[in-house]
Amino acid sequence: MRFDNAIRKNHLRRHAAAMAIASTLCIASTVPMAAVIDSGPVNLPVPVTIAGIYLNLVTNASGITPALAPGWVSTMKHPGS
Repeated sequence: MRFDNAIRKNHLRRHAAAMAIASTLCIASTVPMAAVIDSGPVNLPVPVTIAGIYLNLVTNASGITPALAPGWVSTMKHPGS
């Protein structure tokens, strides 16, 4: 019985050590790779409807229906609607 318990403890210790090393490598090796892209001022008329305007932030497409901005990721609504 002691032998099985020692094997389990050893396995858990090795697993915990491997997880600690992997976590350290993940934290230490991450380099921020973000870029802010400014396209300048953009005036988009937001219709006073419940749907609002659909925006695809990757292709800069916009429209009042999802079909006009395929792959849309954001929608903005007029505060008065």
